[in-house]
Amino acid sequence: MIDAVSFTILCETSHVARSFFDRLLSDRLFASAQSVERALFTTLKQRLAFFLLEELGNTAEDILILTHDRVASHIGCTREAVTRTLHRFVRAGFVSLTRGNIEILDTAGLRGLILDDA
Repeated sequence: MIDAVSFTILCETSHVARSFFDRLLSDRLFASAQSVERALFTTLKQRLAFFLLEELGNTAEDILILTHDRVASHIGCTREAVTRTLHRFVRAGFVSLTRGNIEILDTAGLRGLILDDA
C-alpha cells in the first residue's frame, strides 16, 4: 500500500513507474470490460466453459478445486444455474464432478461450446 501523495510523487519523478501503473490500469480496465461484455452477450454455458478453461490455464492439473457457489460468484449467476449447467457438461463428457472439485475431461469440447454459440 502506498499513500496518494507518495504515489503522485513517484509517478511524476519516474517515467518507468508511471508507464507501469498506466499499463496495469489499462489491463484491469480491459479485463473488466471483457467481463461485462461476456455477461451481457454470452450464454451461461459459454460463460461457464470460458471460466473453466481460464481457471484450467492457471493450474498445472486437470482438476479445479472449486465449489459451485464460488463459480457462480465469479460468472455472475446463481449456484443452482451453475449446478444444472455442470450436470449437462457431465452428461456431454466434458467434466466430472466430485465434492469441491471439477475435473476437466474434454477441453476441446468446452472450447467448442464457446465457439458454437458465438
